[in-house]
Amino acid sequence: MRPQVFAPLTALTLFTCHEQPLAPSSAAGLTLTLSVTRSAIRGGEPDTITVALANTTNQIVSLHFASGCQLLPYITNDRGSLVLPAGGAWVCTANLSQLDLAAGDRRTSTFVWTGSTEFASEMPLLPLPAATYSIYATLSAQEVHLAANPVPVQLR
Repeated sequence: MRPQVFAPLTALTLFTCHEQPLAPSSAAGLTLTLSVTRSAIRGGEPDTITVALANTTNQIVSLHFASGCQLLPYITNDRGSLVLPAGGAWVCTANLSQLDLAAGDRRTSTFVWTGSTEFASEMPLLPLPAATYSIYATLSAQEVHLAANPVPVQLR
């Protein structure tokens, strides 16, 4: 009975407190990783963030999501406060979605960060102050909850 209660509480904590990833980076034959192209950037310079989900099993894995959001990146400042996504949460479509990974397959998503409160886009970008920021990613499917280990990036 305890594992049934613990899993929903972990999922709830993951959704409500993105400042500290609580889920493992690997479970059920899946591994979630995050990498950046540069560990130090000047404001306005692009840094490409790659979030990757790998299926290390020898069978297809199907993941089911409560929204259109699947691999989600987050950035916190040196005090641990969430700075991206602005407002504290991603806006996701309300449709159910599914991700199928073949045996040994890998799915990646890339994001470009320039040291602002948004990823590179047409929107006005508000620069963040120089500091060390921590970037991590999460995946929260019905079958598994994962959080990639945080990667520090120095913004000058």
